Amino acid sequence: NVTSMHSHFIDRMSRDRTYADHLVVLATAVVINRNIIVHEKYHRPLLIPGRDVIDLQLYVCYNSDNHHYDSTVSLENASPLDPVEDMLIT
Repeated sequence: NVTSMHSHFIDRMSRDRTYADHLVVLATAVVINRNIIVHEKYHRPLLIPGRDVIDLQLYVCYNSDNHHYDSTVSLENASPLDPVEDMLIT
């Protein structure tokens, strides 16, 4: 049953110490209909498209050392294209 598979996946992903991979971030952008901008140190920001209009993006920071995504908050007057050093990891 597809509904029970979705429920199981959501339940599993909501547990502590369960992390998303790139495919889950891509699927999330599509499901929530929002663009996600991924910041990674020494790389240009990566746009994960979830909608055609660039507004109300979500920002995440990817740490390649431990393959982990963190939510971010843009610092005062920061642009979505600013490097990861200008982001506050939350």
